[in-house]
Amino acid sequence: MGNREEGIAQIERARELDPLSLIINVNVGTMLYYARQYDRAIGECRKALELEPDFAPVYGCLGGAYEMKGQLEEAIHAYQKEVELSGSDPFKIAALGHAYAISGKKANARKILRELTALSLQQYVSPYAMAMVYVGLGERAQALEWLEQGCREHSFGMEQITIDSTFDPLRSEPRFQELLRRMHFSS
Repeated sequence: MGNREEGIAQIERARELDPLSLIINVNVGTMLYYARQYDRAIGECRKALELEPDFAPVYGCLGGAYEMKGQLEEAIHAYQKEVELSGSDPFKIAALGHAYAISGKKANARKILRELTALSLQQYVSPYAMAMVYVGLGERAQALEWLEQGCREHSFGMEQITIDSTFDPLRSEPRFQELLRRMHFSS
């Protein structure tokens, strides 16, 4: 709901209670990512990697923080590792597609869109994941179409729309503002 400092305090308290929990350590980095404290998020992810270098969620958090800092090659490498470790998770694939798109590797991003479309014939692919790639490509209308579909379907991931910096390029769009209103989020 946007109370980032309280979220950070709560996850740090959880880590005090269970300092060796991999997911809690990654979630510290994730909360810092959502609070847009990217350097701190990277530091926490690196600490989590010391606990377990093959824990896929670490690479997603690390990729996101690198991406938002403009370290796009590092982001792509982190997302590739996450996809490698997690298999065919649509959100992980979409994050890689978004990073390809914003780094100018549009053919790779379009390949990811085709992969997600094919994957949707075998398993659920949230419209939110598709929107991630389209927003990276700068195709705002397509991204908004997918987000609106996600809203209609109450799709997984939509609860993150207010905090996910992936969608910052859409925040000033009237359609995005209307979407937030329909979802009962303040803008």
